[in-house]
Amino acid sequence: RIVVAGFISYVSGGGDFGLVRYDPSGSLDPTFGVGGVVSTDFAGNFDAAKGVAQQSGGRIVVAGTTLNPAATSIRFALAGYLP
Repeated sequence: RIVVAGFISYVSGGGDFGLVRYDPSGSLDPTFGVGGVVSTDFAGNFDAAKGVAQQSGGRIVVAGTTLNPAATSIRFALAGYLP
């Protein structure tokens, strides 16, 4: 299976960490998140996943950035996901 991380954009503006997982045939894996897609909001409008790694036990670790709306500053963000 292949996991891809990035930015899920919303029509209203902003977005969240986005992950998709594909099965060996190249289709979205319906057993992962909702229809193969997982999003994570860090209480900001612009959360962008920049890198992804999968640990030997299947756990997924994602690093990226989040915009802190109160301080208007970009911060480091890290998230872990179960397979």
